[in-house]
Amino acid sequence: MGTIEAIEHELSKFTSTRIAVRIIDTGVGDITVNDVQNVSATKDSIIVGFNVKVNRQAADLAERLGVEIDTFSIIYELSDWLNTALKNRTPKREEVQVTGKAKILKHFSTQKYTHVLGARLEEGIAKLNQKVRILRRDIEIGKGQVKNLQQYKSDVLQISEGEFGMQLETKAEIALGDYLEFYDLIIT
Repeated sequence: MGTIEAIEHELSKFTSTRIAVRIIDTGVGDITVNDVQNVSATKDSIIVGFNVKVNRQAADLAERLGVEIDTFSIIYELSDWLNTALKNRTPKREEVQVTGKAKILKHFSTQKYTHVLGARLEEGIAKLNQKVRILRRDIEIGKGQVKNLQQYKSDVLQISEGEFGMQLETKAEIALGDYLEFYDLIIT
């Protein structure tokens, strides 16, 4: 029972705004079919054992139901493993980071969904393969991806000022005067 308190103490150290840790059941003795059945209805549940065995029927049932079972004999290994397991189960959050804005000055041609455009960078930077939002009067009309950047008739990886040419892959209908907002997706 003292080990259960130590595990509960380790779990109480984990704090996150995106995941809640809940202990469904505790007990003494080997891990059984009954333990697996108790947690099988809970998504992302884990059975953790310390200095115990997992009986064969419980292991088979856990594999069929997708319940993870892990056993340890050293409390520090269990603590490190719990921390890693909880971080891996924490849902990821995508954050949009705008890097630049450009105004469409000329629309040269369109082949399938690739538009050849002339534009002027008004702020920030634009990078090759970067995603863009297409804005008309500050309303998003579509999204796309930069397939080529040219400045002074040379292919470049990044634009930091002035006028430039580009190939933009998008299904949206682009018009003169539209704005392109260049952004990166940051996953945390």
